Amino acid sequence: AVIELMETTEEKNLCCEAIRTLGKIGCGNQTATLALEKFLQINRGDRICLSAAEALLLVDKGNEVAKDSLVFLLESTQELYLLVKAVKFLQEIDSRNQAAIKVLSERLETCKDDCHRAEIAASLGKFDRNQVGVKETLIQLLETSENNYLFGLEYLGILNENELYFYPRIITSLVQL
Repeated sequence: AVIELMETTEEKNLCCEAIRTLGKIGCGNQTATLALEKFLQINRGDRICLSAAEALLLVDKGNEVAKDSLVFLLESTQELYLLVKAVKFLQEIDSRNQAAIKVLSERLETCKDDCHRAEIAASLGKFDRNQVGVKETLIQLLETSENNYLFGLEYLGILNENELYFYPRIITSLVQL
């Protein structure tokens, strides 16, 4: 009944509830796994897919369809919330996901918005803090941006003490917060 509701309802909130329920009760269930995989193959790149991928990972930890859907979300979304959540889920199940690293690296190179660049660099740094461009981007943004929101401590966790020492504007800005 839950699978049928997920597959047939037009109401997104109801569909999301069905997906979450399936994630909670379907652990190890092949029918639930197949239904969620099918759902993700048809529906790609939006909030409901994030819920479906999360549910699928609860039902079948390490599921490749779920990973691929999350990477697709990283590639296609313009919503920071979805990007951050997709990174969080991928980090939990596959902290060395090369497809995610590649997509985030490409997005970092092409993104123009400071807020998005900071989130993308921080997200990329969660996979590999030594990835080319991560530290450089964060340091550049921290030094030049007028937006104080960029000075959140989550970005500084990627930078080490020696790197911060040479950037007085970062220290000055943090002291002002």
